[in-house]
Amino acid sequence: MIAGFAILLCLLGCLFPAAAPAATQASEEEVKAAFLFNFARYSQAAPHDKRRESTKPQHYNFCFQRHDSLVRSFARVTEGARVGSRTVVITRIDRLAGLSNCDLLYLRDGELADLPAIPGLLTVGDGPGFLQRGGMIELRRESGRLRFGINRKAAQAAGLMISAQLLELAAELVDE
Repeated sequence: MIAGFAILLCLLGCLFPAAAPAATQASEEEVKAAFLFNFARYSQAAPHDKRRESTKPQHYNFCFQRHDSLVRSFARVTEGARVGSRTVVITRIDRLAGLSNCDLLYLRDGELADLPAIPGLLTVGDGPGFLQRGGMIELRRESGRLRFGINRKAAQAAGLMISAQLLELAAELVDE
């Protein structure tokens, strides 16, 4: 419980960073990586998720379509990390067919637009209108800060529960 609040405080620190010398500030990619990790920690598949009933997965698969600086930052930020009891794994996917083993899918600038709800898959994107196209969490810049919005209806359609703590931190909540 205490560790959970420590991570939440770290996420708050990313939302409202204190003044610090430029050399010690995290890059935007590192902040995005921390957000992605915490989104996974503060959301979970509903107990009735059929994909989870047959086996207890050992890995939490973060899926990316591109292998770029964000993926490298994510690998550094999550080295040795776990989501609950599950080891973090980074997976590169090429097409929708590769999503069956993904737990979180990050989409840049509208990649795979209009993605249908897939049971147990948390979708995070940074393109404008991501929430309105059925994405679950949209990262965006507001007043020089990285913020996020959440589409609760899309998350519920995929059988995911977003924690109250994460919902409170969201800059926008969509229930469409």
